[in-house]
Amino acid sequence: MRTIQYRVPIEKMITRLPGLFAYLGEDGYGNIVLHKATESLNGCYGKIVENIVLPKNVNLEYDGVKLNEGEVYSFRTLITYYYMFKDNLEETNPFRMFIEKGIGKIKVDTTKFKKGVATPEYVYLSNVRQLYNQLVKMSHQCKLYQQHISNDVNLCCICEKYDNMGGDGFKDYIYGLISEAEKIANEYYGYAVKDNHLTLDFDIDIMCSEKDYGIMSSYMPQWLPYKKYYKGDKVYYDGKIWTCIAETTGRFDADEHRVVFDKDCFEEYSYSIDNDDTQGTINGQTDSKLCDLRRIVTYRNEDNEAEVPESGYDWLFYYRKGNVVNVNTLNDENGNILSYEKAKDGIMEAAERGDDLLAYGDVITNITLDITKKTIKFEYVQGVRLCCSNEDDKIIDGEKIIWRKLERLEKCDEGISYSEIYTYNEGSDLENFKEAKDDKTEKTIYVFSNGMYQHNESSEIITSSEFEELSDDEQDNYKLIQYNFEDYISGKCDIALKNYKFEFVTSNNTITYEKVIGNQEANIVSILTDFNIYRKNNYDNYMNSENIRYDFYNGISYSPSVKHDVNINRGSTAVFQKHIALSEIKTLNDLTEYKNGSFFNITKT
Repeated sequence: MRTIQYRVPIEKMITRLPGLFAYLGEDGYGNIVLHKATESLNGCYGKIVENIVLPKNVNLEYDGVKLNEGEVYSFRTLITYYYMFKDNLEETNPFRMFIEKGIGKIKVDTTKFKKGVATPEYVYLSNVRQLYNQLVKMSHQCKLYQQHISNDVNLCCICEKYDNMGGDGFKDYIYGLISEAEKIANEYYGYAVKDNHLTLDFDIDIMCSEKDYGIMSSYMPQWLPYKKYYKGDKVYYDGKIWTCIAETTGRFDADEHRVVFDKDCFEEYSYSIDNDDTQGTINGQTDSKLCDLRRIVTYRNEDNEAEVPESGYDWLFYYRKGNVVNVNTLNDENGNILSYEKAKDGIMEAAERGDDLLAYGDVITNITLDITKKTIKFEYVQGVRLCCSNEDDKIIDGEKIIWRKLERLEKCDEGISYSEIYTYNEGSDLENFKEAKDDKTEKTIYVFSNGMYQHNESSEIITSSEFEELSDDEQDNYKLIQYNFEDYISGKCDIALKNYKFEFVTSNNTITYEKVIGNQEANIVSILTDFNIYRKNNYDNYMNSENIRYDFYNGISYSPSVKHDVNINRGSTAVFQKHIALSEIKTLNDLTEYKNGSFFNITKT
């Protein structure tokens, strides 16, 4: 199954306005519930605002944008259009007034208050309760200072600040705004959607074939300064592989003031590509790649509900013989597939023949059934060259050459071949295939015995169970049609047998082993498959590959920057470390137990 992961920055969902819009947050039990703005000291600031229903008579139609009353919009949509068109909308515009009322930004008439030199020019209604509490506290502190009850010299500054903000008059003014904030918060709580909650919408290109498996790493360990290398060790340095011939930790370069690679202690690794021993076939076992060759991601039953195989099972429904997946091509600027032969000479030109395409993919080469042993065998190849054998599938549109159907290039020996055999249980749909004779070739074939019936005139196809429910007269209008196994795996029966899964067992091919991930042991379940690859005498491509992929770099597109020669300069304070530590010592017990008794050395005299 292909999984598409999309990481959403939460900052895009959070508002930085201390407004009075209803927001989503957790209750005491961790459930996400709708909150009134005044339940937070800063309103909806730092919160996710719920979708909003525009009230009656609140519309916006400007510059091609149309928002209608009674319809649901996200807060992000509304606030974006507000800031986009605010300067061009009249102050009496219903949409502008609706948003500004929800923002709750109030202009303060500073002339009404005594002094008023520090009176804020604007206040947010969502903050007035918090501001009022601060003013009340400052007022009490001033009274204590004026009555000489407290001698705290800092109170003088607090009293001066309180008077400059407007004193008791400004405090009473702010108190009057608390009820206004509560009123608006209740109103906008009613505009929040209760049954059609906030959703995230984003575009995903389902046709994109690009796959990022992470960065490549050198198969040979990179040479590191200060690390001790022994005779025979191999390292990767300056694009080459080197063999250590003498113990070394590197050579100090007085001019550069650093340790550099010592070529006197290494020699370049030599190899020969003329040795016939480097040719041949490599056989072994590895993890199954069969799931990567599925023709379709999701199976849907007759009720259009998605189903997936149970653990330890798989379905033949997903696989088709000759089906090409995971296609990778090299293309020119016009999107044409490059020529394979010309590319070897460094010429990047479009291919003109169907057998000269610089294209690779994965193909199921064969699927065989054995009803005696109750087994099904899959043979497939990964990384094989592709071609277009039918000239009718070549379309020329100006400078663009389109190859409509790609298939495996038979004469190509590239790629890794896999073979795996599975069993199937009694009662499986695969048991409906019975042995029969081909009328034309006289060869043994497997025919789907749970017959399908086709109407003589309308060509309607029904199942055997549906056929049995018909009357004798109705049955006369249908004829029995049977599909052999080869027809099915070739895709000729995809419509007629679309509801059949043909389940087989994969659990018999699995192994379980433990692997330490971090500091914990994990049980890894793997399906085994046999593989073989024909290796040519080509050093660069096979025997001594210089680059591999580490699984912990999956999804990382850029090589991490690692600095291994960090120099920590503690400065002049290091000299006074013990003196500073002594300032923390109050008792003899503190002295003996400081940093678990490892810092100070105490000797008996």
